[in-house]
Amino acid sequence: MFAPRRVPEQNHEDPGAVQPPEEKALRSHAIGWLARRDLSRATLIGRIRALGATVEAAEQIARWCEERGFLCEGRLADNLSRRLGARFGTRRIARHLRDKGIDAAHAASALGDLQETEFARAWAVWTRRFGVLPTSSADSARQQRFLVTRGFSGDIVRRILRGEIPEESSSS
Repeated sequence: MFAPRRVPEQNHEDPGAVQPPEEKALRSHAIGWLARRDLSRATLIGRIRALGATVEAAEQIARWCEERGFLCEGRLADNLSRRLGARFGTRRIARHLRDKGIDAAHAASALGDLQETEFARAWAVWTRRFGVLPTSSADSARQQRFLVTRGFSGDIVRRILRGEIPEESSSS
């Protein structure tokens, strides 16, 4: 009726020693995490290591997940850049990708499309927040800080505060 309960192997030399988790259990955890959300390779390895696995076992499971398409840093970089692109500039997104542990090649390919639309995105962010050109130097400084802290370049900020409008917005 019920399968007998499996007792973990014991270390007879040190009965109190904790055994590392089995590879099958680690794979199951990894698949569960990746089913819920895309993770970077570094994050996945860190989570597997937190379960008590060795560095080699964690690397092996990450390779196994990559081979089967469960773990893809390019997909993660694209998703993050698309999601964050509506609110932040290329510099801030690049820093976020670097903080997540995504390698430079995947980050560069994900950021390539965003650089083309940076002015339009910055203008949309500025319009949602302010919508009117600054009337004083204090307003100008506040609007500049707002855009710069969101990762937009100084050139883009100057163009917006001079009153330039993106071409897509002026034709509609």
